[in-house]
Amino acid sequence: MSVLSLYKSIVQRFIRPLSPSLHPSVPPSLRPSFPLSLLLSLVLSFNLYSQQPTNCLQRLVDAESLFQTGIFEDIPDILEDCLRSYEPQEKQRALKLIALSRYMNDDITGAEETMRLLLKEFPLFKPDASDPIDFQFVYNEFKVRRLFDIGIFAGSGTAWGIITEPWSPFADEFTYAPGFPGYDIGSQISFHIIKNLVINSQPALSSYKFRIHYDSSINGILDLKQSEQQTLIELPLNVQVEFLQSHIKPYFKLGGTIGFLISSNTKSSIERYDPTYDETIFTSGDIINDHKEYRNNLIFFAGGGIGLNIDFNKYRLFTELNYHQSLNEMLKKGSNRYDQESLWTEGWYDSDLRINKVSLRVGFVKSFYWIKKRKQEII
Repeated sequence: MSVLSLYKSIVQRFIRPLSPSLHPSVPPSLRPSFPLSLLLSLVLSFNLYSQQPTNCLQRLVDAESLFQTGIFEDIPDILEDCLRSYEPQEKQRALKLIALSRYMNDDITGAEETMRLLLKEFPLFKPDASDPIDFQFVYNEFKVRRLFDIGIFAGSGTAWGIITEPWSPFADEFTYAPGFPGYDIGSQISFHIIKNLVINSQPALSSYKFRIHYDSSINGILDLKQSEQQTLIELPLNVQVEFLQSHIKPYFKLGGTIGFLISSNTKSSIERYDPTYDETIFTSGDIINDHKEYRNNLIFFAGGGIGLNIDFNKYRLFTELNYHQSLNEMLKKGSNRYDQESLWTEGWYDSDLRINKVSLRVGFVKSFYWIKKRKQEII
């Protein structure tokens, strides 16, 4: 409560009863002079103000005590100056008390304005079962809906291939096995369509590796090691379903992704053996090749994931595990890399394959809400 407002209150309560027009029956000799009345009011106001809690936390405790005793009128003035200084928990208590005090003072408009402010600051707020029914009535006048989330994420992923058309001069079987984990970084935007149903997108820069894997040396004479690293710009679109009405919400999502291949590089090494003399006769060292010209630059994926959202008032932390498989082959039509002449020196061959991807992501988003007063039903 400000000094001015407190002073006015004291003056009104102390001087007005001494006014001759209000009490004509009081003899003039018994009425204090105006200077004395003014002095007394100033001293009293200073004394009362000096007793006002300067600590905002103490103001909140005192305001709650006043409310319990049925004194509502001064509670908004006591607390409003302190709202900016409160921590979230104390601010929520203060706003609840102000809204309820105004309602009890028949200031319905003020109570609704305070409730709107409370929900704007704490959109996930729900009244406790022990809260006064009057407070719950004011709360139920409003509807709060999450509109959309915007944020960022980072994670790691790996990939492996499913061979759809083998292309190798050797009879030995091989696989495209997972390589060293890559990275996923990007943004997330989610639109909340209806309760628990979300349209989700995570534009991202994604990089992963896969490798050619033989169980043993090829024909007993050739040891080939080759890995491929691909980097894509991904534009996904998913339908996400959330569960549970709590601060922790598990979810699953399904959808598709368009991937734009921006690089594809292979790293190979070859060792040739002479089984007659049991010795290595050739070592290539690392061979680096740009493989992008042999790959489809547009890759379509289908898949989904499971995850967990954790709500923190206006923010949300999420973690998820995703799996996707390409719908089209990797190898560009008519561009197989097999070349007999360089086979023994560079391992220059390739099969057609589809990619499987698994990624683990952690992200952080800010949520935006829509707060509206419910329409009154006309009876």
